[in-house]
Amino acid sequence: MGTAIFAVAFVLASLGALGAVAWRRSHKSGTRMDYQLAMVALQQQLRRNPKDAGLHVKMGLLLARRRNFAAAIESLSRAIELEPQRAEARFHRGLTLREMGRHKEAEEDFQWIRTHSENAYFKTAVRSLRQG
Repeated sequence: MGTAIFAVAFVLASLGALGAVAWRRSHKSGTRMDYQLAMVALQQQLRRNPKDAGLHVKMGLLLARRRNFAAAIESLSRAIELEPQRAEARFHRGLTLREMGRHKEAEEDFQWIRTHSENAYFKTAVRSLRQG
């Protein structure tokens, strides 16, 4: 799945030692226990910083990796509520919506990136999606 590719960098950046180890093991092995440890670490950070859009993006990526798409979209949408200009949240929400077959909604997120984002990385990624 596309969101899993981008998840590691975002999640490792802020989970702390236990969460980072759990995430790495979960990413390699896909075991439920490691995933749960990573979730606990991220939930603790969200309790301390509920208005941190970046943490909501990371949670969305982690949930999407486990194919919990509805919860992933909720987390990514919360990130967008907190920081409407956050291209990474819109990009990953678009990928998740696309994974669910909700192509029209996904295209709205991708269109927003094309017209409003100044982030060259996400603009390029959206262009590559159109070609693929």
